[in-house]
Amino acid sequence: MSELFRRRRKTVEAPKSPFGSALLLLVVIGSLLVFFSPWQTEEEKRERMTEKVMGKVREAEERQPAAPAGPRLVERRKTIAGRTLRLKFVTADLERVDRAVSDGYARIESLLAALDPAAPTGELALINREAAAGPAKADDRLFAIVASGLDLSAKLDPYFDISLRPFFELWNFDREKPVVADPLVVESRQSLVGHALVKLDSDARTIRFARQGMGLDLQPLYGGFVLAEMKRTLEEAGVEHYFVFYGADSICKGDEFGQEWRVGLQHPRKAVMRYGVVAPKGGAVMVVNDYERGFVDEGFHYHPVLDPKSGGPIPHAMSAAIVGPDPVVGEALAYAVFAAGPKHFEDVVKRMPGYEAALMDRFGKVGQTPGMAAYLTVEEGPSLDIPSLGQSRQQPQAGDDPGRADGAPAEAPLPEKGRAGEQPEKQ
Repeated sequence: MSELFRRRRKTVEAPKSPFGSALLLLVVIGSLLVFFSPWQTEEEKRERMTEKVMGKVREAEERQPAAPAGPRLVERRKTIAGRTLRLKFVTADLERVDRAVSDGYARIESLLAALDPAAPTGELALINREAAAGPAKADDRLFAIVASGLDLSAKLDPYFDISLRPFFELWNFDREKPVVADPLVVESRQSLVGHALVKLDSDARTIRFARQGMGLDLQPLYGGFVLAEMKRTLEEAGVEHYFVFYGADSICKGDEFGQEWRVGLQHPRKAVMRYGVVAPKGGAVMVVNDYERGFVDEGFHYHPVLDPKSGGPIPHAMSAAIVGPDPVVGEALAYAVFAAGPKHFEDVVKRMPGYEAALMDRFGKVGQTPGMAAYLTVEEGPSLDIPSLGQSRQQPQAGDDPGRADGAPAEAPLPEKGRAGEQPEKQ
């Protein structure tokens, strides 16, 4: 009987294959490496955890019963130009607002495509290629944007300029393939930068460059363009209470069922920590910082907030925040405040009535204009919200430069003769 049982077992048992066992082991090891990879950066781990948390949030929202009729708080997200655009708004007509928001997304993507200086068929790229040879024709939308940008450049001179394309072409701030510009080449292009070298003809709608090799770059104002368009979109759809985030920038109107909208200012050196809380009171909060798209090379911190005069990363600040009514003006002013530094930023803000500013210097000290106290509470604590998905947050890590008391990496010097990272002096 036992012999018969053993024979029957042999007929039903699957043959054991060494290859199958090895394959199963590889699958298990691969799965472990995906979730616990020692090669993942802190940013990648944080993004994976954020995506997991938001997935759970979305699942919970889907299980909720249908919302009752009447105004309700709604949230929408979309990644545009590598940054997360996040909307929070109160509405009783979600279908109508969703249609308007979808149209707004399309307009924003169309605008940024036209302004992309690296796109072969982009409208601004075409101007950059042709305007040195003779007057280059621009459509009404692009001409108005360039005219406004040149006006801001004149008012904020020498701390902001939209003609920095010759400098930006030399750098690559992609953390996967960073490129430090050759200081000699940067120096050779300094004569190609300057808003006064760009000539406009309002009647003919043409743009002309005074020198071959010049170029316009409006990427520092992208956040302002996105928020301005979404503000218009929501208000035309009848939304009276909203908060819109794009990367580190935001704009709001109204409140959240009686509660004031607030936004935390991300600490440039401490992940998921804030250094202050802003209550915009119906305005825009525009932030320029040194950690988005920045990278560390040989102990020096490089970032895309370039000095309009030298073409190198500005070394004396980590974050600038502006509160004011217009997001495009606020974005330009935030750049100028960052560039002006602790000694001069208050004088720069005085050029733009109706705006207030805060600046964190390279040592972490926060200064602000007198009127900023009505909006900003300087306090360190956990971030007010989950970091936006798709937003780059590659922050310098403590210990990158042992010479700094605060553990943050040294700021990259402005380009000089020789390799930029070899100069010990900091400005």
